[in-house]
Amino acid sequence: MNPTTLSIPTHDPGELALELKTVPAFADIPEDDLIWLSGMMTPIDLAPGEILMREGSPADYLCIVLKGELRGQREHGNGDPRFFTAQAGSVTGMLPYSRLTIYPLTSRATLPSRLAVLHKDHFHAMLERIPVLGQRLVGIMADRIREGTKLEVQREKMMALGKLSAGLAHELNNPASAARRAAQSLREAVKLMREATIRLNARPPLTAEQREMLTHVEQEIGDRPEVEVLDPLERSDREEEISRWLQAHGIQRAWQLAPGLVESGFDIECLDQVAAKFPADALEDGFTKMTAGVTVSRLVDEIDTSTARIADLVHVGGKFSGHLIETFDVETALH
Repeated sequence: MNPTTLSIPTHDPGELALELKTVPAFADIPEDDLIWLSGMMTPIDLAPGEILMREGSPADYLCIVLKGELRGQREHGNGDPRFFTAQAGSVTGMLPYSRLTIYPLTSRATLPSRLAVLHKDHFHAMLERIPVLGQRLVGIMADRIREGTKLEVQREKMMALGKLSAGLAHELNNPASAARRAAQSLREAVKLMREATIRLNARPPLTAEQREMLTHVEQEIGDRPEVEVLDPLERSDREEEISRWLQAHGIQRAWQLAPGLVESGFDIECLDQVAAKFPADALEDGFTKMTAGVTVSRLVDEIDTSTARIADLVHVGGKFSGHLIETFDVETALH
């Protein structure tokens, strides 16, 4: 700020002293002291948008907002979005005993504003003549430091919440995607099972023993604690073996059924048991129905696991964010 470069009218110290009376820090100062102090001050009138202090310029002036409002905001440097608002009655800028050397923010008038500024060279004389102002201005500086510290704490909490949200979104993405994929696969498996059932019902009826065997094999495979984990080479060999078995039994879609049978845990022994009691012309639909049924059960488990993981993440994230929000001052954080 350089008041000499602004259009500054000649002022009457007595009138400016009356204006200072409206500021709490100066309200009870004796009139002759205020007139004396006003004689060393410079009144400044600003239109909305005009700059009072520019970020990085020397901190030389104490500023008293007599009317209107100032808004200070960082415009350069590390992009820190901090800002402050000084309304009528506020004392800001350079204060006695402050270690401030440059203004950290650019301050603009947001309303038609009037201010009184005092150069720091007059601080010593002011404090000698009006000692009470020293205590008050130090108190204002202490409040400013407390507010700055509080703001920093709130900013750290906002950053923590931001990191928590980003981390939680990332962690939720995996189980959510898994649940969605499982749901899509489940829809296909149910469709295959329904179509196979319709075809089985359309052919000569199966005997009660055959139906019971079909259900028993499906249940036995589905109830296994876990399916054997195969490496890609072993899986390929197993699929080739089962595909040959299916082709040998006249099943046209052997290459389509083989991966599902391997995934469901079927082996040659199990296939032989089914073929021994099941009509040859119903084998393809029977295997389709059984593998689809096992797949449905497995996919339901996957969806359950994924949604349980989502619930756990939300619970943990909610507890942590709740702890932050309990001591979170939104108004201060936004300023």
